[in-house]
Amino acid sequence: MSLLDNANGRPKNTKQYFLEGLMIFVAVCLGFFAEQFREEVADRQDEESYMRSLIEDLDSDIGQYPRIIKSYTNRNKHVTDSLPILLKNPKIDQPANDTYFHLRWLIRQSSFKTSINDRTIAQMRNFGRFQLISNQGVSDSIVAYYKTIDIVKSTEDFLFVDKHALRERLASILDGEMYDKVINDKDQIVRTNEPLYLTSVNPKDLSDCVIRVSNIRGLNRALIQNFQNLQAQAERLKSLIKREYEL
Repeated sequence: MSLLDNANGRPKNTKQYFLEGLMIFVAVCLGFFAEQFREEVADRQDEESYMRSLIEDLDSDIGQYPRIIKSYTNRNKHVTDSLPILLKNPKIDQPANDTYFHLRWLIRQSSFKTSINDRTIAQMRNFGRFQLISNQGVSDSIVAYYKTIDIVKSTEDFLFVDKHALRERLASILDGEMYDKVINDKDQIVRTNEPLYLTSVNPKDLSDCVIRVSNIRGLNRALIQNFQNLQAQAERLKSLIKREYEL
């Protein structure tokens, strides 16, 4: 029994089977291409959304760098440059208020990590969306910027190690009760009119502190340069994204 054409009751020929198969194939292909196009459009929309969000993050970073640079610069100018002089041949019976004040201020510092806005890049990495970036130049620049941030974080970690080491040595030259007088009940470092004295002027103890202060000064200077470079890098990356995505 032969298959019949529904329209005229006659058997279908090879050409008709071929045309029907071709139409089905074309329909499937069109559906596939339509779905692929829809996904590409959605991806490009997501990509642009991420780039807008990244620009907001970069604006936040760029706004923070001057404050961070100023903080590190002041620390070098007023603290690490002063302490080696103050710790050179001090007298046990002479007030050392500046030494107490500067040492307490030097070992305290919040990390710049809390000032960097990595919201967008973290989302893209966590959800596997980084491959959405179709512009290779933009992609490379983003990777370079956040890689530099990771390097600077490592440098700052070395700084905190030296600050911790200095903190461990303070008991050898400072009096605990006097040390407590340069901080108020709001956890602010303050100066006091009450004379404060060193408990030791042992050359080795003083030298240990000066070495740590010197290390901290060197790392501070390196970080200042790093932050200046990061600020310029963030500004270039922002301009690149705005230009390439016409934002």
